[in-house]
Amino acid sequence: MGSPGDKNPCKSRSYSRLKGTREAAERRPRPSPDKNAAGADNVDEPAKEDNSLEVRPTPKNLRHLKENLQKHLLKLKRKQKRPVTM
Repeated sequence: MGSPGDKNPCKSRSYSRLKGTREAAERRPRPSPDKNAAGADNVDEPAKEDNSLEVRPTPKNLRHLKENLQKHLLKLKRKQKRPVTM
């Protein structure tokens, strides 16, 4: 692996990129063992999911999505029918 003063720019670039990701990982907070141990008591109970945070699509969004998918499907079908010329 290259060092920052390396003459090869590719090696020095990859070194600095790795150094940045390592530093970011070190800054990231680690989960404390107390939090992990607290969840171990409730292993037999099913997890309660909070669905209030999920994005629910509206009928209008679904209609637009369906129309766009149909358009793209038609384009793909037309593309398949065309003879390939080289």
